[in-house]
Amino acid sequence: MYNRLLYNTIKEYTPKFIRTVPYAQTERPVFERRDNVVSPNPALKSLWRSVAYLGAYPWMWHVVLVATAFAWMHVFYQPILAVYKTNNYHRSFAYAIAKEKAYKKKQDDKAAAEEAA
Repeated sequence: MYNRLLYNTIKEYTPKFIRTVPYAQTERPVFERRDNVVSPNPALKSLWRSVAYLGAYPWMWHVVLVATAFAWMHVFYQPILAVYKTNNYHRSFAYAIAKEKAYKKKQDDKAAAEEAA
């Protein structure tokens, strides 16, 4: 009944220059229950059970999403930051302080040498 109604509605709004198939020649889907596709791997079953458990609690999905985003951000950001730090060490405070110490030591040595002479 509903198939015929739906078919006629579609046919009614289809332009006349588009040829349609008569209703008697249409295929009707057969709805049947199929067996579940289950992997024999117990670890995979456990994984899907965990996903189903997470689906029951939306806040847990949010925690997982934020944690995953945080992890991936650091996976990509930390190597870039390490390269940046190595390429720009000469601009760091540690490098500047070490240079100042070396300069001060050089000045003190020079002053000590002048006093000795």
